[in-house]
Amino acid sequence: KSGEVFRARFAGRNDKPFDIVCRHSRSDGRGVSILKRPSRAQRNLRRAVRLLHVGVDTAIPLARIERRSPPGSSWLVTEFVADVVDLDQIVLTLLPHLDQRDLRKVKAALSQALVELFARLYDARLYHRDLKASNILFTHWDGREGPVGTMLVDLDGLHQRRWWTARRRWQPLVRLAASLREYPAVCRPDFARFLHRYLSRV
Repeated sequence: KSGEVFRARFAGRNDKPFDIVCRHSRSDGRGVSILKRPSRAQRNLRRAVRLLHVGVDTAIPLARIERRSPPGSSWLVTEFVADVVDLDQIVLTLLPHLDQRDLRKVKAALSQALVELFARLYDARLYHRDLKASNILFTHWDGREGPVGTMLVDLDGLHQRRWWTARRRWQPLVRLAASLREYPAVCRPDFARFLHRYLSRV
C-alpha cells in the first residue's frame, strides 16, 4: 500500500535488537520519469540528512530500498524514537492537567523550544509547508519542567529556499498556529509571547 508505515524489531549485532520504522511509498511518476526523478524515500533521506547537518533532530535514516521499474516503489528505514510526545498531544491532553505555576513554566519552555526550531530552519533556509503540531516532537518530557529537545518528522513538506519571501517566512508559523487554534489550553497571549521571542531571535 502507498503510505504504509510500520514498526519492526531488527536483530542487530551481538544479539542486541533495536526497533526501526519502515515507510513505504509508491512512485508518483510513470515510465521514464520513474528513472529520472528521485523517489520519495530518497528525497526524504536527503531532507533528514540536511536537518541533522544544521542541528535539527529527526529520526536517523538507516536504509533506503527501491524498485525503480514500473510500478516503482520505495522504502525508507529510520530509527524508532522512543519517549517522545508530539505538540498536539501536549496541548490537547497534558497542559489542561497542570496547575498554574507549572503551566506557565511549561508553556515558556515549549515556546522557547519552538522559537529555536523555527530559527534554525530559517537560518538554514529550510521551509516546511506543513509544519503542524503533530509533526513536532518533544523528547524527555517530564510533565513539569517542559521538554529537553525537539524533533521534526514528516519531511515531505520540507524544502530548501535560496531566498525568502514574506509569505514563505511566515507561512509555517501561521500553519502551526492554525493547528493549535481550537485548543483552550493555548490562548492569544501565548501566541503573542511566542511571536515576541521569535522576532527577538531572528
